[in-house]
Amino acid sequence: MKNSIKYVPLLSLFIVLTLTIGYSALNNVLHVSDVSAVIRAQADIRVTGVSVSDGTGGAVSTSEDYNVKDILVDFTLPENASITYKVKVTNFGNVEMGILSFTNLPSNITYTMTDYSLTDPICDTNDSTKCTLGAVKEFYITFSYAENGYDSSNENYSIIGHFDFEGFYNITYVNAPRGNNYKTKVMSHTEFVQDGVPAGGGTFKYTNSGSSLSGTYNLSNRIVTIPAENVTDDITITFRTLGQYINKLYNDGSKSSTTNDGVSYNRVTSKYLMNDREGGKVGVNEGNVRYYGTSAANYIYYNCKDYDNQSSSTCETWRILGVFNNKVKLLRNNPIGMYSWDVSANSWKNSSACKLLNSGFDSASVGGSLYWNAKSGQCYNGRNNAKTSCDFRSIGLQNSDTRDFITTETLHFTSPGTLLGGLVSITEMYRQERGEGSIYSANDKTWTGKIALMYVSDYYFSADLSKCNTKLFWMATNTSCTNSSWIKNDNNTWTISPAAINSENAWDIVNNGSAYYDKVYTAYSIWPALYLKTNTIFIGGNGTSSNPYKIYPVES
Repeated sequence: MKNSIKYVPLLSLFIVLTLTIGYSALNNVLHVSDVSAVIRAQADIRVTGVSVSDGTGGAVSTSEDYNVKDILVDFTLPENASITYKVKVTNFGNVEMGILSFTNLPSNITYTMTDYSLTDPICDTNDSTKCTLGAVKEFYITFSYAENGYDSSNENYSIIGHFDFEGFYNITYVNAPRGNNYKTKVMSHTEFVQDGVPAGGGTFKYTNSGSSLSGTYNLSNRIVTIPAENVTDDITITFRTLGQYINKLYNDGSKSSTTNDGVSYNRVTSKYLMNDREGGKVGVNEGNVRYYGTSAANYIYYNCKDYDNQSSSTCETWRILGVFNNKVKLLRNNPIGMYSWDVSANSWKNSSACKLLNSGFDSASVGGSLYWNAKSGQCYNGRNNAKTSCDFRSIGLQNSDTRDFITTETLHFTSPGTLLGGLVSITEMYRQERGEGSIYSANDKTWTGKIALMYVSDYYFSADLSKCNTKLFWMATNTSCTNSSWIKNDNNTWTISPAAINSENAWDIVNNGSAYYDKVYTAYSIWPALYLKTNTIFIGGNGTSSNPYKIYPVES
């Protein structure tokens, strides 16, 4: 027993020495001749083959090997020669991968890559839709001398060319302008560039999900760029809408207040923007943002024949009433003509003006969808069903782009229920128009559709309220008020609101600036009003008459 115990330390020492020497030798062999044997088992994507393909000018390959991220090639390269290797890469994971760069070459050697472009996804050579598990990509790398790189004293090279593999992040677009070939992914740590966006400037915001990185970048030369150092996660690119842009002008502006009928309104006088407080029902910055005053920079190109080339010769110039629930409300800058509200009654959905402006009334012999379809025909313009020729071929809605901008909106038709309704204040009128007022008999209180007319309150909120009296009807005697409105014109103008006291009248803006009723068959100015969809993209302009706002269709 004692002898056995004596030999245990010697045996243990022998085993330890044997394992140490053996491991050292094995490790040395793996490092020198087959380092890939260990590393390959840990990678999701790797080089799985390299072989010589072609040589020119006497170039000869003497050795080819590879590991996970490298090709190891030895070759002889005479002057003006080149040598080409076929490289095979296999994706063993469930994530799309690509090659960011190929590096580690001598300074006098350059390369070209064929059948693959750096930063593209690595997809199967025989099935371009297979880009993850099991995808095998074969491509070619050709080595040659850089300019002035040949050295006659050294034509033999041993190169370990290194591939940097990277994964891809997803690109999500919100309110993307209409275009082709929007990129849906970008390689990690590469500069993201999207070209083909609309010309004319504009802004967008990007946010890397899972991080706090965000910012606003300018568009220029029809290109969106996010620098490489910011592409470290999935990206959401949100293009700014027109409503967001106008609201920001108001929110960021220096505000002062004015009071009308005991209601205080916040205004950004430098931008001629105000908050209507929804008739005083909400806080000073919680209502609709509106343009007011004769200097309002609220011009916008609309009803364009070509939205890729917006100008005064390809578009009409409309005006912006304001932003309502992020929807921008437009008013045509001038009337389409003098026509009847209706031939007899003040139900908007059955009115001749509604049928003239909107789709779906093609069968009507007079006015039926003529403006919507940009056609000519007959329109009502007086009592006893009087008619006149009307031609909207050049001023009607010109194309599907223009029509597609328009949102479907639910409008209210209530109004003050007394003959002296014209004495109400601006705030009262706003509320009366939007459900708190009355409606005559069986008339509908609401209508859901595309194109209508302005409200009475739209007109009066377009004036500088600091110059206005309290009651609407009395405004006719206050020229400083009515002359401060960007809408005021020399013609009586129909509004959307039917009178509540009978079936024969509707509200109009009288050319002296007051608001009152008149018979619906009377021929007054028709100014189309509509709401743009919330995702209408702002791409340029500053709203002045010489540089109107520009908008652009979004991806469908």
